[in-house]
Amino acid sequence: MDQIKKYEELTGDSFSDLMQGSFIFGPDFILNELLPQALKENKKIVWIPELIEGEDLGIVTYTLKDI
Repeated sequence: MDQIKKYEELTGDSFSDLMQGSFIFGPDFILNELLPQALKENKKIVWIPELIEGEDLGIVTYTLKDI
């Protein structure tokens, strides 16, 4: 089973959910570094938009949370 399908099954996230931060971090980082780390640690990638006074700045960070 490939890593993307495994992640989708474990977390319930879609590929689109997984790639939400790709415009900031790039797909290579997500697929080659972040996804394997999340699977190894049995965690879900949670994208966090940076907001100031309720306005989206277009900046995203992430955290890994237990599944």
